[in-house]
Amino acid sequence: MKKSFLPGLLALCLLTAPLVGMAQTIAPQSMLSAQAQDERPLKFSATLYFRYRNTGYLARETRELSVARTVPDEMALVSALLEGPGSLSPQLSPLFPAGTQVLSTAVDGETLFITFNEALLGRYSDEAVVFSAGYSQGEGALRRRLAMASLANTLTESGLYSRIQVLVRQEKIVSNSMRLSNRYYLLDDDTLPPPLSRQEEYVLTPRASAEVFFSGWQSGDFTSGLRLVKGSEARVPAAIPSDYDLKTALEQAPKLAEFLVTPGTLSLDGQTAVVTVSLRLLSPDGSERLVERRPLRLMLREGVYTIPYESFARLMEAVK
Repeated sequence: MKKSFLPGLLALCLLTAPLVGMAQTIAPQSMLSAQAQDERPLKFSATLYFRYRNTGYLARETRELSVARTVPDEMALVSALLEGPGSLSPQLSPLFPAGTQVLSTAVDGETLFITFNEALLGRYSDEAVVFSAGYSQGEGALRRRLAMASLANTLTESGLYSRIQVLVRQEKIVSNSMRLSNRYYLLDDDTLPPPLSRQEEYVLTPRASAEVFFSGWQSGDFTSGLRLVKGSEARVPAAIPSDYDLKTALEQAPKLAEFLVTPGTLSLDGQTAVVTVSLRLLSPDGSERLVERRPLRLMLREGVYTIPYESFARLMEAVK
């Protein structure tokens, strides 16, 4: 029995040995060299902040970035900011002058150093050669503050950094420091401000979105306010009135003298929010009416908290 068993076992081993070898072998052509692995890009989801239309607020855009392994994530984030918002975000606009480039990034504890080329200090393509005092103190200074706020908010989104120090490498002008001075903000001042920190006051939160709408109503600039009336909250959206009809409804409403909006509450998934509004309204006959602590529901659409048509319609009904 032993003599007949051993030859059979040997034959079985010879038959299975090639199969085992094949399972453990990887074809050379399917293997990546160390250099090829290093050159494969990394992908990560990023939250970027851009200006919302011509307001003084920033809205968010979420984008997947594809970055070479040798490029720091922070440098990739700044480069994405400089490229501007994507084609699916027409309501957002870039914030940096053309030709602005990020040259390097460096980390020191919770401080992130970002070095730009001197194009950062240049004019925007639509700016005049000589600034008026009104422009310098208004829109000119605002778009530069928003640029730095977008930079700080984008780079602090991860929670890794609490301070952002902006440096500029100038080729044409000799300066005692590479740090960004107050002159960047169109001030006649060469002092050096502290590093940037996160600036929540510029973010288009539910409260800020509602304030944009009510400010437009209060000032009579109905078009700017109605830009935030978007879509429907119904599962099967009904026909939404035209922009003309929405504007007519707001024009026929009582004049808004004062308003107050609370910070509001976000849903667990962040897709909706409810703020509370209090309004002081003036009728054509001069009588006054108060609408106090009325809830207003908003929805997140393309990075912006908007007012669905149903919320707008209920509000117009309440103020009649």
